[in-house]
Amino acid sequence: MPIFAGMRNYHPNTTFGFYAIDNLYYAFQPIILSTALWLILYTIRLISKQSNLIEENKNTEIKFLRSQLNPHFIFNSLNNIYSLVYFKSEKSLPAIEELGKLMRYNTYNSDKEWMDIEEELHYIHSFISLETLRISSEDCIDLQVELNNKQIKLPTFTLITFIENAFKHGEITNTSPLVISLFTDDKTLLYKVKNKIKDGGKDQQKGIGIQNLKKRLDHYYPNQYHLIETITNGEFEATLTITFR
Repeated sequence: MPIFAGMRNYHPNTTFGFYAIDNLYYAFQPIILSTALWLILYTIRLISKQSNLIEENKNTEIKFLRSQLNPHFIFNSLNNIYSLVYFKSEKSLPAIEELGKLMRYNTYNSDKEWMDIEEELHYIHSFISLETLRISSEDCIDLQVELNNKQIKLPTFTLITFIENAFKHGEITNTSPLVISLFTDDKTLLYKVKNKIKDGGKDQQKGIGIQNLKKRLDHYYPNQYHLIETITNGEFEATLTITFR
């Protein structure tokens, strides 16, 4: 300082070690504060980046899960129609016609993230009409609906999963009907599907339907739903409860 400014703020006999320690002492607080501020800002940016990445991954997974629905449905339906054609059933052509209707319905709705509950019910009725062509009659279906809240929107094709499984794995007859009940009010959706299991139980190749549904429910209704599956006396029952906030 004396060389450049013509003045000094330390005694001429001050050692370099004391000079260094003294400057570090006074510079310590601003260095710590600026470092802490940088760490806070860096952490905020990192958390924000990770949150965006997690959200993008969730959205990608949901799109993938939704893309699985159509192939899964078509695979099951074509298997059923193949059986009708193979045995030269007179129900073959009506079955193909019903499948065409459902595929059109699928095409117009598969890209939707949400579906009105009445639309979902319309889809269920069409699906049942197709499936009952290969069994005795629609008298094998006990469908009970009480919609006290028709404004509900659900993730697309939420309710159909258990009905698909019932037709695939269940024994549906006049004496062992497929029982479906749906109740809604302003705060709750209660949905039950019950069917007798075919002799020999479910096939070894587990479908993607239930796993798909659970992942989608976890995404759309975290801590808002309960899904219970039980088997009692050879009957499978699934109960889905969703609480709306």
